[in-house]
Amino acid sequence: AGISTEEGRQLHDAYWKLNWSVKAIADEQVVIKDSRGGKWLVNPINGFCYSLRKESDRFSTLAQGTGSFFFDMWVDNILTSMERMYGKKTLTGCFHDENILVIKDLPKFRQEVSEIILDSIESVNVTYKLRRRLGCDTQFGKRYSEIH
Repeated sequence: AGISTEEGRQLHDAYWKLNWSVKAIADEQVVIKDSRGGKWLVNPINGFCYSLRKESDRFSTLAQGTGSFFFDMWVDNILTSMERMYGKKTLTGCFHDENILVIKDLPKFRQEVSEIILDSIESVNVTYKLRRRLGCDTQFGKRYSEIH
């Protein structure tokens, strides 16, 4: 980083003084051990067990597993609504925090699908009583470069 070891140590200490809650939350998590010695973090939101390869991964495993779960619930809501409205699901791609749907490029369908997407994420907010509301935007295009 181009700084002395002492400056690095001071920054490290200052970071953990400011972010003490990361360790506190990590320490609160339930971890179980399987018969082969593998460790699993039990997510308190969904009850899923996530492989815990290092103790230092407790917080990130919790955060990433929870985020992934909420994303999956959002996509499931979208697909359920699409099937109900159109009789089919058109999920073409799904990455980290985005999904790609194929629709007929007409203003009517853009409006309907935009509403489905927003209603679906709001349903996740309500179902899981999230204190920090999830949100999203909707983009349209014929190529990935136009929607990312």
